[in-house]
Amino acid sequence: MLQNKVVFAIQSNGLYMNKELHPQPMSKFIPDWYKNIKSDKVPDEVFDYLKKLKTAKTCPSFVEIFKEGYVVLAPQDYVIKIDEDGTFIWRTPIDFSIDTGHPTVGYHSYDQFHKFYNEKKVYAVPKLNLPIQIITPKGYSVRQMHFPYADTTNYETTYGVLKSDKVHSINIQIMFYKPGEYVFKQGTPLAVYVPFKREDFNYQVVNAKENKYKNLIDKSKIKQFGILKNQTNYYKD
Repeated sequence: MLQNKVVFAIQSNGLYMNKELHPQPMSKFIPDWYKNIKSDKVPDEVFDYLKKLKTAKTCPSFVEIFKEGYVVLAPQDYVIKIDEDGTFIWRTPIDFSIDTGHPTVGYHSYDQFHKFYNEKKVYAVPKLNLPIQIITPKGYSVRQMHFPYADTTNYETTYGVLKSDKVHSINIQIMFYKPGEYVFKQGTPLAVYVPFKREDFNYQVVNAKENKYKNLIDKSKIKQFGILKNQTNYYKD
């Protein structure tokens, strides 16, 4: 049985033979704006050791984003035109319905979704039925997310959770917020899939000043803030 392994089963023989279009680890898609961040000098700092300003590269919440999950790429070009009334038309060079048994591009209709979510914001929700199946070990699911920090304010891949040990189809729903013609070129990141183990959690709210929690927090503070120069820069200048 699979353990700690995500399997992407590709249904199109042509796509399978083009490895550069396969799903790939998120770590291969660290954006240039992030990699190119330089540490500025801290104004009026008298110690040479401390003259570099901390940036997002020293923030774990940024660094960890680019270390988890797998990016699914557009296997071909997609051209989608969204009209003012919410209808849309599309064109692709290849028909993947032969591989998937579903239309190459489907949709979530107005009455299914954005009527209830935000009919003033969402114009249409096309769905890209990809010839890729995702398989995880028993008890594991995946989160489908929009590619983080992408400059795509006019559309967004929907957030969703798939029990990928039971349901394997990758059907990427995209919410369009503005009418117009959109081109998704072959190789464009469409979504990020992050696997996780399904577990039940209890939760409670506690007083952080109680010894049990105070000691835990104080111990963590020393590790985090007990150094003058943050050493968590994963991408050195």
